[in-house]
Amino acid sequence: RGLNMMVAGLADLARSNRAATADLNAAAAEIRASAQEQAASVEEQFAAVQETAATVDEITHSGAQISKRASEVIATAQATARTSRQGLRAVSDTAQAMDAIREQAEAVAGNIVGVSEKTQAIGEIIESVNDISERTHLLALNAAIEAAAAGESGRSFAVVASEMKLLADQAKAATGQVRAILGEIQRGINTSVMLTEEAVKRSAVGKTRSDTTQRTI
Repeated sequence: RGLNMMVAGLADLARSNRAATADLNAAAAEIRASAQEQAASVEEQFAAVQETAATVDEITHSGAQISKRASEVIATAQATARTSRQGLRAVSDTAQAMDAIREQAEAVAGNIVGVSEKTQAIGEIIESVNDISERTHLLALNAAIEAAAAGESGRSFAVVASEMKLLADQAKAATGQVRAILGEIQRGINTSVMLTEEAVKRSAVGKTRSDTTQRTI
């Protein structure tokens, strides 16, 4: 009986051991599965860390390129600003030069008008001289006729009449030459007036364009 009781106890102990062993095997399987899951998670985390590091490197590289491009843009903007300031000074100088040209052209136009008025006055004087020469020529002819009618006693008077006629002819020829010269001068004055007016208009247009350029810059 004691032996049977001992065998029964050993059987119970064996069953308990088998149950404990099964429990241990199940726990070991769970631990192994959990370890594998953790290993896979660690690998995923490592891959994510590597990807994050690569992204950070790309961002750093892109940031360096952006910084370089920004420096280039700043340098270009500064150069453009310097060029714009130089352009503004040049445009301002051009506008002042246009104003000076316009003032000079207006002054020249005024002088030309004065010269034109003087040439007209000279023309009137020439007309008077020409009229005098024609009258003198007529008087010389009348004197020559009277001298011829007087005969021998009017010979000296005929010489004087001949000289008066010669002087009248010379005066008339001179007035004709002066009139021709005055005509050329008047045509030149008219041309100068038109050119001066055109210069004033062009200087005004240039001033307007300079102002527009200055506002644009």
